[in-house]
This record gives sequence, C-alpha cells and structure tokens, in this order.
Amino acid sequence: MKYYFLPIFSILFLFSCKNSSSDCDNIDDCLSKYKFEEARNYASELTDENYDKKWYNYIVGGVEERKTKNEELYKIISTETDYWISQNELEKAENTCNELKNIQLSFNYGSGDRIGQEELEHKISEFNFKIIRKYCEMKQYDKAKAIAIKLPEQKIIETSERISSGFSGNDPEDILICRNKYNSTKKGLKSNQRIEPFKETSGDDYKISTYEYPRNQALKIINDCF
Repeated sequence: MKYYFLPIFSILFLFSCKNSSSDCDNIDDCLSKYKFEEARNYASELTDENYDKKWYNYIVGGVEERKTKNEELYKIISTETDYWISQNELEKAENTCNELKNIQLSFNYGSGDRIGQEELEHKISEFNFKIIRKYCEMKQYDKAKAIAIKLPEQKIIETSERISSGFSGNDPEDILICRNKYNSTKKGLKSNQRIEPFKETSGDDYKISTYEYPRNQALKIINDCF
C-alpha cells in the first residue's frame, strides 16, 4: 500500500481556499456582484464579542465610520430583497424581507446601530407594498391579498428622543428652554405621531409613538390596481 503526503503549506492553502470567498473581497463588493451568501459570510464574522476587532470601516465625508453587524445585515437583506423584487422572484423577496424582523437593534450610551426601529419598520412595510404592487402588475391578485391580510391592522412604532436645555439643573429658565424645544419637536411631528406629555424638567427622554395601518394601505394598493 502506498501513502501520499501533501506538504503542510499545501494543506493550509487548500483549507484556506475552502473557507474563504474567492468571488468577492468584502460586503460591498459581494453586493455589487449579487453574491448575497458571500456577503452574509463576511457579516457573520462580526459578533457582539469582537466588535472592537471586527469593525468594518468606511470613509464618509473624510470621517471614518465603523459599521456594526446589524447595520451590515440590514444592508445585505435590503439589497437582496430589492434584487428579488426586480427579478420578479416575489416568493424569495417575501422570505428575505421577513429576515429583517429578526435583526436585533442595540443602542448603548449613544453608540451602537444607527438604524432606528422606526426606519426598520418602515423598510419592512415598504418592501411588502412593493411586492404587492408587483403581484398586481402580474395580475396575481390572490397572492397580493394573501400578503395584505397577514399585515397588522394597526402598528405602533415607539421611538425616543432626548430633549434637553443643555444644563443639569432644574431652574425655571432651564425648564422653559426645554419646554420650548419640546413644543418645537411636537409641532414638527407627523399627523400620525404622538409624543408623551412634557415632564417639567430641563432634560429628559420622550417617547414618540407612530401609528400606522399597514393592512389598509396594502388593500388600497390592490384596489387601485383594478
């Protein structure tokens, strides 16, 4: 019986080739080539434990920004969903869009993901509406209605905003500054948004509730197709 031995560097080379993506160099490169699984492999290297070692760095306006795993997954899933919609692969688009619901957002002391909960919820609704419109264009109204019926009748998206006078005390002048900022914020809300009452302090976090009605919106899109 004959035995054959490969040099150790050959074994290491074969192993590295097997476990690395040879089709693209990073997440953005993979997405530009529609290599979604490869992009996910790069994103999988980012974990809660190794953020400090595994940041993806970008230069934006001369300033280096570091992307978290959730931000990268958000971008990958969104790009892939848009791609399947453009290819009329609507069942694949539905499945991919549903992955956005599994993204866990994290905000710690002002750092963490810059993707807000409101933006994420809007993106999910936006994709559902796009898929419904596509089904309507293809005259597959039953499939469009099947998605619409699954959507919630009402959705309340809760976010928070810090309103502060810039001072730590609760002097009447500081509270007045904060009240003016609060009133300005309240005035700038959309018709479907509500902010909790003023707390009579010089600085606090305020919950803002956004009320949406995805099912009715979806059904209106379908009705407009006829």
